[in-house]
Amino acid sequence: MSKKIISFLGNGNYKKTKYGFTDQNGMKKVVETSFIQEAISSLVGKDAELYIGLTGGEKGSRKTNWESGNKEIIDWNTCEKKTVYQAGLKEILDNRRIKYRDFELRAGANEEEIWENFDIVFNLLDYEDEVYIDITHSFRSLPIIIMSIINYAKFIKNISIEGIYYGAFDAKDKDGIAPIFDLSLFNAISDWTIGAEKFINSGDARLLVSHVKKAIDNYKSIIRRSDEEADSLRSINKALENFVGGVYTVRGHMISEYGCKLKDELDNFRVVNINELKPFGEILDKIYDKVYFYSGNILKDIHYTVKLCNDLNLVQQAYTFIQENIVNFICLSSNIPLNDANVRIHISGLIMSKYDNYFKGSPYVEKLVIRKEIDCLLTKDLTYLYKEIGDLRNDLNHAGFRRNASKPDKFKKKLDKFIQRFEKVIDMDTLTLKKSNTDYKPSSKMILIFSHKLTDKQIQDAKENLNIQEFIYLPDNLQNEWSSIPPYVDNLNSILDDIKDWIDNISQEDDYVLVQGEYGAIYKMVEYCKEIGLKPIYSTTKRQVKEVIRDDGKIEITHVFDHVRFRRY
Repeated sequence: MSKKIISFLGNGNYKKTKYGFTDQNGMKKVVETSFIQEAISSLVGKDAELYIGLTGGEKGSRKTNWESGNKEIIDWNTCEKKTVYQAGLKEILDNRRIKYRDFELRAGANEEEIWENFDIVFNLLDYEDEVYIDITHSFRSLPIIIMSIINYAKFIKNISIEGIYYGAFDAKDKDGIAPIFDLSLFNAISDWTIGAEKFINSGDARLLVSHVKKAIDNYKSIIRRSDEEADSLRSINKALENFVGGVYTVRGHMISEYGCKLKDELDNFRVVNINELKPFGEILDKIYDKVYFYSGNILKDIHYTVKLCNDLNLVQQAYTFIQENIVNFICLSSNIPLNDANVRIHISGLIMSKYDNYFKGSPYVEKLVIRKEIDCLLTKDLTYLYKEIGDLRNDLNHAGFRRNASKPDKFKKKLDKFIQRFEKVIDMDTLTLKKSNTDYKPSSKMILIFSHKLTDKQIQDAKENLNIQEFIYLPDNLQNEWSSIPPYVDNLNSILDDIKDWIDNISQEDDYVLVQGEYGAIYKMVEYCKEIGLKPIYSTTKRQVKEVIRDDGKIEITHVFDHVRFRRY
């Protein structure tokens, strides 16, 4: 880890200039020199080593400005040429005992030389270097290369960019002093953009938090005083850390407060009147778009957090939030405290008991009822939703160590549907059960996992007795797999997984699934359908035998299987 200044020396006839700046200790200084490198070394401090990029050849900067000697120059007062001894930058740095290293650049006249320059400059940098860039005399493709190297080296070598300087020779003030501009702000904008993008896409705010802190610290180092407006922005960092921590660790009891706090802090930033920080406003507006909906209503806020987690691909967090929010709905609708763990356990048991009553016809365990008004909330829609979310939540929490563990992509697909179903069951405006969903409507769909076409009699029976309106056959590729189960494989999981995924995408609770085929495959599919709340059935038949005596005296026996009814497995 070192402190390095990367600079480039051109071949122009540089006029002696007064460069003004504020050094690292806050002292205003003026350095008169023909070479900006001398002034920047004074600005950064002599503990930094200068790396000077030179070009070769008779007209290159090594010959014209690095080495000392008699040189033909133009007298700026008379505009006449004359020969004088001119100290090169090397001699000046030696006399001032400034540490330096020179390196030779290619002309950059073709793509190969451009890439060579990239490698040359990149290889000057070591892990965790503190880097200052002087772009005053960078030429041709170097400015673009430098910006690429900065971003590349920040990632590969974890360097930090502490300054990007430009000596503005043509911007002298009335006293003839040329300023040295620090362009680090534009690098900071790039850092903030990357940090904000990382948060928006993954919910990870660590990079953004560090850049916000650095921007505020840099601003305060410039003004060299306390600033309440800048200090107040530090609370954005704390709000970001709390909010992201609350999402990642599923702090349902705190997430509403954290979301509102972050929203308020981002609102406050909009009225900050600090020019050096204003460019970051639109970047933080993108963060605001992720939290604007927080209102302080815990049920609504957690539901929107589920959607946020879904956007950020924080699937496990989303499953926990959405299932616990069903319990929150029951608690809030019945004036029951949210944070009583024992009460929440009892409510969960009550929901599952009601589910078993709906699905299996099991007795409803009345002793679990905490308050009578809870019972009217436990509609079939609500209990089925809770059960299905819970099955996948358990699969996630137990790392898939269970029978029929789901594939990774299933969780995201089902989560989208669970969010939609939550909003169909609970009115998010009134926070009450939607009337259209309080009476459960049985499925009118039959999924067909078998190798034949339904007979007219089977179709009629399904419509009249099971209220089926839609019949869904396997797609051709899956139909081929189901109709030709190989007899020589030990395990059918890899064969049946695609069919299970297809069922997941098209089914809803209480759909009928006609399963007939190879015995082992039937067993696994029936078991799976029951697990996800579907109704597996098969067709019962009556066998009729016909005997016909042929003319040659032989007896021909024909077996006819006639559909009788559908029966649950």
